[in-house]
Amino acid sequence: MKPVWIILPLILLSVLACHKSSLENTIIGNPNDSTGLFSASIDGQPWIASAKFATIMNGIISISGTDPHNNAMALTLDDTIVGSYSLGLKTVSIGEYTDSSMYMEEFTTDHSASVAGGKVVVTAINKVNKTITGTFSMNLYCDSMGSKRKVTEGNFKNLPYVTELPLAKTTDTFSVQIGGANWTARSISAGLFEGQRLVKASEQDASRSVALFFPQYFTPGWTVTFTPGLVWGSYTNGSQFYSSLNFVSLPDSLIYMYPGDFTVLEDNPVTRRLRASFQFQAFTVDGSSAAQLSKGYFSVQY
Repeated sequence: MKPVWIILPLILLSVLACHKSSLENTIIGNPNDSTGLFSASIDGQPWIASAKFATIMNGIISISGTDPHNNAMALTLDDTIVGSYSLGLKTVSIGEYTDSSMYMEEFTTDHSASVAGGKVVVTAINKVNKTITGTFSMNLYCDSMGSKRKVTEGNFKNLPYVTELPLAKTTDTFSVQIGGANWTARSISAGLFEGQRLVKASEQDASRSVALFFPQYFTPGWTVTFTPGLVWGSYTNGSQFYSSLNFVSLPDSLIYMYPGDFTVLEDNPVTRRLRASFQFQAFTVDGSSAAQLSKGYFSVQY
């Protein structure tokens, strides 16, 4: 199982694929025409994204997509220029794939296995029309499954990208104290994914974000302590990522959850309004830095 910061973007993209959102790319593309298309061959089988989302912000190119079966692929590149990007354990750039039939299992280039790695070539960035074009190939590996996926013939052509996230609805809100300082999100997204809910709040430039992942069956009034696989949260500040969930390196693959609790205040299936309060402690992967999130509250429509 991969750490949360790898899983989250793919979960969010899957949420957007299932539920109409202002983040969803409005240009889907025709399988017979590569324009606006994000596609590849996975172990010799065609994969075509039916929902796509690309960003160029904070010095990073991010391209994500899901097919009609919620199989998701993502590319994260460590610069914003035309050129070749290597993917592998010792590189910042990463390629990932999630198979919806294997819940939370991640195939990635970010692995010590000799089979893992790849390359993305960005051939064009049209800053006037805000589109990006390129090719890619990857060898992906999954720890828990002990198996690999081979991605060839990867292609994205004239794929629209954004340089900032959309503003939250005026009826939605997300606020929290981070290290004692108040923070209110300007962009908010919420949705369902395989029986789980994901609420993610960000600055418009994605420089700071907080995300919460929890089951959809919680009853209003319940207070639940953060538990691996049940409720977890994350906090991103620039290039620093903090998570309430810590994975001990293989071969033990142990999971540790830092303190936190989550209370559902309202879940109205008619108005689709969800309100909750939360607080949790999170650490960086190496444990060198911590973030305390307290007095958290959100009210969103899903």
